[in-house]
Amino acid sequence: MLEQYKSVIWLLILGAIFTVLGALLKIMHLPLANVLLILGLLFQAIGLLTLVVKLLKKSNL
Repeated sequence: MLEQYKSVIWLLILGAIFTVLGALLKIMHLPLANVLLILGLLFQAIGLLTLVVKLLKKSNL
């Protein structure tokens, strides 16, 4: 069962890492912070949408 959601979990983990790194860089006022924050939030949004779609397909709603 976990194999189905492996790519979704990786997207969420990668998004969380980018978001945390972006926040740390934002605190230090470094220029790459905005890009990392945007990428992190995009990865998390795509991961969550993919998870919702997979769960809805599995439950046959």
